[in-house]
Order: sequence, then C-alpha cells, then structure tokens
Amino acid sequence: MTPPCLIMCIITVLWIKGVYLSKEKQVFQSPAHLLVKPGGAANLSLTHQIPSYDMILWYQRSAGDNSLKLIGYIYFTSKNIEMPFESRFSVSGDGEKTAFLHLTNLTHPEDSGEYFGAASQVSAVTFQQSPPQMVKENTRVRINCSHDDANLPLMLWYQQRRDSQSMTLIGYGYGQSAQSYENQFKEEFELTREDTTTGALTVHSASPSHSAVYFCAATSLCSYGEAYFGSGTKLTVLGKKTRRLHLTGRESRAVCCQRDEFINDQDLN
Repeated sequence: MTPPCLIMCIITVLWIKGVYLSKEKQVFQSPAHLLVKPGGAANLSLTHQIPSYDMILWYQRSAGDNSLKLIGYIYFTSKNIEMPFESRFSVSGDGEKTAFLHLTNLTHPEDSGEYFGAASQVSAVTFQQSPPQMVKENTRVRINCSHDDANLPLMLWYQQRRDSQSMTLIGYGYGQSAQSYENQFKEEFELTREDTTTGALTVHSASPSHSAVYFCAATSLCSYGEAYFGSGTKLTVLGKKTRRLHLTGRESRAVCCQRDEFINDQDLN
C-alpha cells in the first residue's frame, strides 16, 4: 500500500505585508510543486534582485483555508520563526538576495497546502492607528487609520484573531468611493474614508468574537502591488458577567427553614 503523500504547491505571485512578488520585479521561488511523503523533508528557496529590499518572509496557506499564516522571516541575516512552527521549520540565507525555508518531519494534512515566499522592504510610509481599546459588549467601536503617502489610494483592513498567526481580509476601497467587503464581514463592519490617506473601520455592535488585532494597510493597486501596513489596533470586548450566588450547606439549611416557617405561618392562618 502506498503511503499518503504531502502535497505542497508554491505560487510566486503575491502581494501581502509590504511585499511585491512578480517576474517584473525579479522575484523567483522554487520549486513550483513538491510531492513529499509524511515524515520527509523539503527545502524551498526565494531569490530577488530588488534594490533596498532586505527581508524575505515565508507564509503557509493550508488546504481549504483562505488565510495566510506567517511562518517566519529573515531580515538581512537575522532569523525569526513564529512559535507554532519552531519545532519543524527553519529559515536561512540573506534577506537582501536569497533565503531558504527548511521543513522537516512533514505531516499530512497539517503541512499540506501552499507556501509563499515574499520579498519585503522596510516601510517608508508612516501610519497612525487608534490605540488599543477595551469595550463592553454591544458597543459601537471605531478604529481610525491614516498614513502620509497620497500615492497609495487603496486602503485595506485585516483582522488577526487572538492566538492566531493569520490575517483575514475584511474589506478595502479607493478614496471615498464605495467600499468592498468580504462576505462574512459585510453585516458586522463598516469601512469609511475621509480622503486618500484617512479612513476608519467601525464595528457596529462589538461582541467577544470581535476581540482581535485590526491592521490598516495601503497600496497603489488592487492586485500585485506593494502593500504597507500599520502597527495594528488591539480590540478587547468584555462579555457580560453572570452573577452567581453560592450557598454553603449551612446557608442552604437556613433558607429551607425560613421557607418552612413561612409555610407553617400560612397554615396557621
């Protein structure tokens, strides 16, 4: 019987987190496809020739999941791996030219999916986002965002839930034109724009499920362009507290006795 195989598909065109990947920008990722048995290993490489780009990041998109999870990155020669991937993933190389993603002891289906390499530049765009907010349930919440580059008219908003390494797109829009939403967020959120560089994300009625970090991003194109990100705004929504009455055995007996006395009084009348 042939053991199941781990399928990994690598796509080399992507914009995310201040990244531009395309042949026009001289970015190359290999191999394009891999078929690996469980327990095996794999090595992926990304090479770019873009002046002033000094960081290479690696992302994972699991089968059936639209979100991207940051695996790790290399900035110049400084390496970082996110905690969920530390035991079996590593990076090496140089963020200015070529970097590698090393995968060991691969498992199926956990490691099956798409792996994205990304060349990044330290952002020259300055963002201002609202400070962290802690609110009660059902509160209307507004998170503001502004940046200083009028050449980036498209503003996007992402949600990163607690204990998650992935970011999910909420919606985006140009200037004061109609904003576009991902289906699952359309009823819960509202995107507004004051001008090219200023906008806001509003949560209509916050619930604990909205507790997350919200990132504002800006880019010049709707696809395959550089996207610059703000530092994020952490939103914590407090759920309603349930007040519980705890009775000890003695207190319980006292309540019973009081009830007995009340009933006896009625009987006497």
